[in-house]
Amino acid sequence: MAEMTYEECIRATMARMCASLDLSCEEVMAERDRDKRERLRRIWREMQDLASTRAAALSPGAVTYSVGSTDKKLARELARRLDSGRPFTPRQCQVAAYLAWRYRRQISGRIVPGGPVAKP
Repeated sequence: MAEMTYEECIRATMARMCASLDLSCEEVMAERDRDKRERLRRIWREMQDLASTRAAALSPGAVTYSVGSTDKKLARELARRLDSGRPFTPRQCQVAAYLAWRYRRQISGRIVPGGPVAKP
């Protein structure tokens, strides 16, 4: 007997389950894809909300940065992005998390990451 790949095994199992539910395998797979897309959208929205909260808390007026610091420049870029209303890129979300960790003693504890964040 030939070995089954993981995807073939899943399809065969789904086909058996669908037969008992009177649904086609395609309908079940489409539902699974919809659920996955919705989960990804929810995660993206939460990431955007958290990044915008961090950007507001890290604005140069709220946090003390050293003179000529790169962190101050990054915080200003985040504040500009927040003011423009455009969504944050994944890299900007990482920068916001990094700055929140680095300046965690000057901002609210609920928006600080749970552990150290590597410099992006």
